[in-house]
Amino acid sequence: MNKFVNVCSNIAGAISFCGIILAFPHAWNIVLLCGIVSLINSFIQIIFGEQNSIITEAVTIVIALIISVVFDISWLIVVPLTLCIVDFIITILGWIQMAYFARKI
Repeated sequence: MNKFVNVCSNIAGAISFCGIILAFPHAWNIVLLCGIVSLINSFIQIIFGEQNSIITEAVTIVIALIISVVFDISWLIVVPLTLCIVDFIITILGWIQMAYFARKI
């Protein structure tokens, strides 16, 4: 894994965690910025070849739009929040994978 991409992914994961936490006091502007950082992280990973396509983010956005319609919540709130959640989950899984391979070596 490219060191730059690894650092960007970890920073984006931490920012996504902040976006998830700040959704509870309704700091929606910060959650929106965290969702944008999550998308930028995905584009950086695609450019450097760590991620093959943007399909994860596309599916996340579709699920978020369905949730926003079903529960009658603004899509400007749901889409960035779900992007933050998915980015944080992917970051945690990446840490678990790195720990597994470090232990195996």
